[in-house]
Amino acid sequence: MLYAISKDVETELTARGCPLPVIYGPEPVADLALVRSRIVIERPRESGDTIGPPRAHKHNPRRAAERGIAARVRIYAHATVEGARVQDHESVAEQAAGLIVVALQIAIARQKTTAAFSSSGYVAPAALEIPELRVWPGVVYEIDLTVQRGVFDRTWAGASKDTNEFSITTSGTCTTTAAPDP
Repeated sequence: MLYAISKDVETELTARGCPLPVIYGPEPVADLALVRSRIVIERPRESGDTIGPPRAHKHNPRRAAERGIAARVRIYAHATVEGARVQDHESVAEQAAGLIVVALQIAIARQKTTAAFSSSGYVAPAALEIPELRVWPGVVYEIDLTVQRGVFDRTWAGASKDTNEFSITTSGTCTTTAAPDP
């Protein structure tokens, strides 16, 4: 689900003229070329998802619970103006952050779900544990959120346990067979 959201965010940002590429992470260490600005959307490995009661009851398929999927957006922003200072890098990050929030809202709505933003702000290079970042002329801005995802009572193949089967014969009659109660 988060990968699909990242692709929708990429589409929305491209349509708005945002030059930063969107990457579904975590990035492989070999790809950490810190000379480029980019947006990384990933599932934070240090924090987990949440599981709670369903928000609505549906009968087909039956919603059993709600999972809150932890997500993180990191903006690696580097201003390309000559002699760029921290405020120039922050300006790039701020502009991208605004566009990303809107793109995330659109992408999450396309998935027919909701999300809650929990925190956002600049991250100190030492906190990211990427030694090369300490000398990178840019800033990193992070947005943490939780995307809601329903948990449904289904079989491994994806069929609901409480569906009805329908069959249509060539004679024009329709028969319905109710699935047995579990």
